[in-house]
Amino acid sequence: MEDRYVNLVDKLVSIAVCRGVEDLNLTTSFYYDGQRRSTTPYEFPLSLFTDGKGLSLTELKLCECTLNIPIGLDGFKSLVKLSLTRMPISEDMIHTLFENCLKLECFHLNHCWGANHLFAGPGANHLKIASHDLQLRDIMVNSCEQITHMELVAPKLHQFRYRGPSISMMLGSVPSIEHACLHYEDSRDGESVKYILGKLSQDFPLLTSLSIDFDTYELKV
Repeated sequence: MEDRYVNLVDKLVSIAVCRGVEDLNLTTSFYYDGQRRSTTPYEFPLSLFTDGKGLSLTELKLCECTLNIPIGLDGFKSLVKLSLTRMPISEDMIHTLFENCLKLECFHLNHCWGANHLFAGPGANHLKIASHDLQLRDIMVNSCEQITHMELVAPKLHQFRYRGPSISMMLGSVPSIEHACLHYEDSRDGESVKYILGKLSQDFPLLTSLSIDFDTYELKV
């Protein structure tokens, strides 16, 4: 993003924080005749959320930004809902977020991808959302194509929605889930079918509402 836009958006975010805004929705896409005007993403100014500032914020939606979260960030203590769209993410980033957002109940990822060295080498493509202390009740992972393995540890989780390729899942620590929606966009050798037939009832013992959608799938003998 060009500097003139960075300064403007920073100022607007600063005004919102100072005035005690509770719901902040920020999308920083800039297009001209169908083409991007800038290839440099906007870095969300977390420096504005320090020294007790930003504690009024309960809902944050970010699209096409970057987040460099410092350890000990205290500005997100009141955050209840967080949505990230078309943004780079990493396991460390998400872990640090959760350490600083203990009141978080709703967490959504839309069309996100790996940041820096994430998704490279052994153990790649692993998304771990884990905290026994969180209040998380709603998780959605939508079309994050680079993720091939997901692990959830969220004892209070009530609703889980996933859309994307068939991936391996470790969901043994979500005993309270009642509503699940799984939309598989390919099969990756039938892993989704094997999971549904083999482990779904074990992972979701209290399930009362289930939606499963296959776009296409194949099973290898």
